Amino acid sequence: MKIFLNLILILIITILQISFFSFLDYPANNLNVVLVAIIFITVILNFRLGLYSAILAGIIFDLFSLSGFGLIILAFLVVVFSLNYLSNNFFTNRSFYSLLVLGFIGVIIYNLTSLVLKYAFYFLKFNELKPNLDHFWFYSFFWQIIFSLVLISLIFLVFNSLSKKLKSVFIVK
Repeated sequence: MKIFLNLILILIITILQISFFSFLDYPANNLNVVLVAIIFITVILNFRLGLYSAILAGIIFDLFSLSGFGLIILAFLVVVFSLNYLSNNFFTNRSFYSLLVLGFIGVIIYNLTSLVLKYAFYFLKFNELKPNLDHFWFYSFFWQIIFSLVLISLIFLVFNSLSKKLKSVFIVK
């Protein structure tokens, strides 16, 4: 039931991203709420839920994307597997700072993976649109990092105040 409710939440966030957030004015249209949710779920909650969320959101995004089908789901999956590896082997605590660093890394991995896959799909003739790597891409990349880190911080603060999952436990004699 918990997985089902979380997937419904990801579905709602994905629909909001496609129908509302992407049509905001620049630079606010670079807010990627779904990516932030997938990063947060993977790092703080658990890998399996992050994986299911990435698959569901990726399929929905790919249905509405102009790039080749499968590009966004692959980018989300690379982010989930990379963050799971990093959080299990290097960032073992679930602190605010480790979440920010992993969020930063997740946004970079997502954008670079998307860019590489767009070029690969273009050269393999899976997609007719040639990707643009110009100054606008770098500005959008910068704003996506800023908005994602701010949103991750806000979600962490709300989650931390509502849940005991991230609270430190001290033994008192």
